[in-house]
Amino acid sequence: MKNDISLTKLSFINIKKHSFRSLGLITMTAILSLFLFGGSVLLLSLDKGLESMSTRLGADIMVVPIGYDKEAEGVLLRGEPSYFYFDKSVETKLAKVDGVDKVTSQFFLTSSNQDCCSVPVQFIGFDPNTDFVVQPWIRENYSGRITENSIIIGNDILHDESGSMKFFDKEYEIAAVLDETGTGFDTDVYADIVTVKSLFEAAKEKGFGFTDDIDFENSISSVLIKISDGYDIDTVVHNIRMNIDGVQIIKGQTMTAEIADNLNGFRIFLLVLLLLTSIFSIIVLILTFSLSVNERRREFGILRSIGATRGMVISVVIKEAVIIGISGGIIGVAFSSLILFPFNTYIGDSVKLPYLLPNSWVIIVVIILTLILSAVIPPIIASCFAVKISRSETYLTMRDND
Repeated sequence: MKNDISLTKLSFINIKKHSFRSLGLITMTAILSLFLFGGSVLLLSLDKGLESMSTRLGADIMVVPIGYDKEAEGVLLRGEPSYFYFDKSVETKLAKVDGVDKVTSQFFLTSSNQDCCSVPVQFIGFDPNTDFVVQPWIRENYSGRITENSIIIGNDILHDESGSMKFFDKEYEIAAVLDETGTGFDTDVYADIVTVKSLFEAAKEKGFGFTDDIDFENSISSVLIKISDGYDIDTVVHNIRMNIDGVQIIKGQTMTAEIADNLNGFRIFLLVLLLLTSIFSIIVLILTFSLSVNERRREFGILRSIGATRGMVISVVIKEAVIIGISGGIIGVAFSSLILFPFNTYIGDSVKLPYLLPNSWVIIVVIILTLILSAVIPPIIASCFAVKISRSETYLTMRDND
C-alpha cells in the first residue's frame, strides 16, 4: 500500500514536471472523448427523433390539396408555418372509399409576428368528434377536456407564466404543454375546431390577407386516414386516385422511409467522421507516448538502480496514463455537453431531421462508457512502450541517455 501511494504521488509529480507534454496528451484524449460522446449522443438523438415522429404521425395516409405535399411535410416535420385549403366535401368522399376505416380533417392557420400575437406559430385545428391522431398523445400530458378558447402548445413555444397567449388581440388559455418530440410538432399550437374558428374570425377582423376568399365552414387543410384491417396501403391509395381528383396523397410510411434514408446518410457521415477522428487521436497518442517513454530511459534506469522493480516502473507509466486519460475524458465530455445541450434546438433545426435527445439515464450510460474508454486507451498504449523499456538492462538504459 505504501508503495502504491508513493508511486501514485510520483505519477502526479511527473505529470506536473512535464506539464507541456502532459497537456498535449490530455488535449488529444479530450478531443477523442469529445467526438466519442458527441457523436454517440447525436446518433441516438436522431434515432429517437425518427421513432418519435413515427409514433406521432398516427395516420396511414394524409390527403392535402394538389401541389401542397411539401408544405404539409414542412408543417409536420420542421414546424414551417403554412396554410392551404380545399373543399370539406373531400372528407366525406374519402370516407366512402373502399379500404378507408377512419377519416378526420384538420384546419391549418398561421399567426403573425406583429404585436397582435405573442409569437408566430402554426395552428392545427382538429375535430374532437372524429380525431384519432392528435388527442391520443395530447392525453399523455392533459387528461381534461379541451374547451373553447383553450389551446395545447408544443414544447418549443415560448410562453410566460400568465397561462395564456395572445393571438390576433384575443387571449387564449394554455391548457397544456406537450412533451418534446424533436419534430415540427414542437412548434405547433393545437386547438379544437371551435377555437380555430374564433382565431380565424379574429384574424379576418384584423384584415389579414390569408383569410380572403376562404369559407371557414366549408374548408379544410388536410384529411388523415386510417385504413381498414386487411387492406394494403397501396391498394387504398389507388382507390382514392380512382375516385377523387385534385388531391395530393402522402403515405405515412413513405414519409418515414424518406427521413430514414436521409438519416442513414447523415449517420454514415457521423460514423466516418468519428472513426477518422478516433484513428487520428490514437495515432497521435501512440507517437507521443512513444517519444515520451523513450525520452525517459534515464529516469527509468535510475528507478531500477535504486531498487524499483520492472512492475513498479510500468506501474508509474500506467498511472500517469490513467490520470491523463480520465482528465482528458472529463474535459472532452464537458466541452461536448456545453455544445450539445444548450444548443439542442439549434442543432435539431440545422440538421433538418427529427432530433430528440435521449433520456437522462441513456446519456449517463454514454458518459460512463466514454470515460471508461478515455481511461483505458492511454494506459494500453503507454504500457506497451513501458514494458519494452523496462526489459532493458539498467546500465544500458541509463547509458542510452549519456
